[in-house]
Amino acid sequence: TIGFIIGSITVDEDLVNGSIGKIEDWFVEKEFRSQGAGMLLYKTLENWFIEKGCDQVESDTWAENEISIKAHQKLGFTITGVQFGKKLG
Repeated sequence: TIGFIIGSITVDEDLVNGSIGKIEDWFVEKEFRSQGAGMLLYKTLENWFIEKGCDQVESDTWAENEISIKAHQKLGFTITGVQFGKKLG
């Protein structure tokens, strides 16, 4: 296995076309990075989203994950917000 990508579709009734593709998880083994494997995985999922009627796709990553940020930007993603988290207890 060189990697995987997992996606889902959510519905937002406030949108004209309410189907949104969401990348849940995306990973490529280190030795296969920068060889197009991640892009191939993503493009396959993007095409599936399009076939299912999605007009946008969302994804997230950790702020310090520079490799992921660069990969998303290379594919045309833009940063659209900030999410905060806090451990309790």
